[in-house]
Amino acid sequence: MLSAGALSALLWHTLVSQKIKLYWHPTYTWLLIFWGIVIIGVPFASNKGVAVAMFTGSYIKIIIMTLAVSWLITSSKELSRFAFLVIAAGLTVAAWPSTTQSMELALSRGLG
Repeated sequence: MLSAGALSALLWHTLVSQKIKLYWHPTYTWLLIFWGIVIIGVPFASNKGVAVAMFTGSYIKIIIMTLAVSWLITSSKELSRFAFLVIAAGLTVAAWPSTTQSMELALSRGLG
């Protein structure tokens, strides 16, 4: 959910309102080198199926969101808000299974 919102905000502010100008920071060069090494390593993995699944399932999202978040956050105030939202989202996701599990336990024992 956060990634869809972040990407939507990035697209809106770069293409429509043009309030954010995309830039290339020297740090991105090191990230690009690292990502290149990972991409080159995928075909050489001992278990290619798992490597491709992990790359297409998770790693490509990490690459996209790293750039999106680094372009969206421009001040320390925005960074603290983003950190709070990430923690709040993580706590929400973590609390959901334990809530449903306790409800299922109560229903299975006839307590609900």
